Formats: sequence, structure tokens, C-alpha cells
Amino acid sequence: MIVLNNPSLTSFSGLDNIEWVGYSISIIYNDSLTDFSGLGKLDSIGSFLSIQQNDGISSLDGLNQLRFIGADLFIADNPGLESLSGIENLDTITGPLTLKNNPALSVCGVESICHYLLNNGISTITENATECSTKEKVLESCLNPVSETKNLPELIVYPNPFTESVRIDGVSTGCTFKILDNLGRLVFSGNLLDGNPVDLPYHLISGVYHLIIYAQGASSHLRLIKQVYK
Repeated sequence: MIVLNNPSLTSFSGLDNIEWVGYSISIIYNDSLTDFSGLGKLDSIGSFLSIQQNDGISSLDGLNQLRFIGADLFIADNPGLESLSGIENLDTITGPLTLKNNPALSVCGVESICHYLLNNGISTITENATECSTKEKVLESCLNPVSETKNLPELIVYPNPFTESVRIDGVSTGCTFKILDNLGRLVFSGNLLDGNPVDLPYHLISGVYHLIIYAQGASSHLRLIKQVYK
């Protein structure tokens, strides 16, 4: 699907029932678009997704149901793009990933991008705003996330230090989490229910871990300490 050089196009209304595209999607030179409203059912793209030179796009909202990209994710030369919010639910980016010359882009540490980079996905990240200027800067925001829209309510995690499991009070329905080690490697992930224990992998060695909780576009970062008694 190619959407090219439509200066009056403001949304993808009329494409509301598209759930998958067998090959690629290219969105280029559509300066009145601000986001991807109208593609709310899109679940998978068989090949690459290219978003280039769309002056009005500020976010990727509208792609929230997208789960699979079969090749490259290429986002370049979009001067108004501020955030990658909208693609946080992607389970698979086959890659490579390119984020290039989006001068206003400052929020890149969404869950899908963090997962891709933390699992050594091939990437080119350059010439964006400072917070997204390099792979290292994006990874820094993954390990120390800041909510761009709202803060999660105060969360209580106990016991901390822990030995086998922790409880997390204050989460809401739909929360997901991941745990990273001190090198930024993903060691565990899952869904959360308020007050229910989270049984952590028994093989975790003692040390500091990073718990990142996601809910409704916001995130919270907490440090956990694994303690092994001899």
C-alpha cells in the first residue's frame, strides 16, 4: 500500500476495517496528516513500514493494534514527529530499524522499540532530538523511562530486597511489565494483577534489576534487589 503526495489527506478514514497488508506500507509526502487515525484495526504488515517526509505527523497514534512488521521499520525526515507513541504494542519488528532525521523526535523508549534494541536488533538511529539521537540514548530512556502523558499512580513493591517473588500494589487492569538486568538484558516479562505475587525466575542471581511497568501509554521504573540467602 502506497500513500504518496496527498497534501489534503488528514486521516485514513475509510480504511477502518483493514487488519493486515500482505506486502509493505509506504506513507510519504502527506503533509496534512497528524497521526494514523483510521488504521485502528491494522494488525500485521507482511514486509516493511516506511514513514517519510510527512511534515504534519506528530505521533504514530492510530497504529496501536499493530503487532507484526515483516521487514524494515523506516521512519525518516518527518520534522514534526515528536513521539513513537502508537507502536508500543508491536510484538515483532523483523528489522532493521531506522530512525533518522526527525528533529523533534524525543520519545523513542516505547516498549516495542526497547524490546527490539535490548535484543540486539539491527538499527540506525541518528539526527533526531537529543533523547533519540543514538541507540545508546534510546536505551538510556528504556532503562530510565519517563511518562510522556501521565504518571502511573504510586506503586508499592514488596518485599524488596526479594528472594523468590514480589507483590506490586497499585496497578490497574492491562498493565504489563518487564525486568531487565543491570546490562539492559530482558530477563522476564508478563502481565500484572493488583496485589498478586509475581514469581520471578529462580535462576536470577543476586543483584540489582530494573522493573518497568507499562499502562495506558505511561510507564514507571523501579529498582529491585535480588537477595540469595546461603
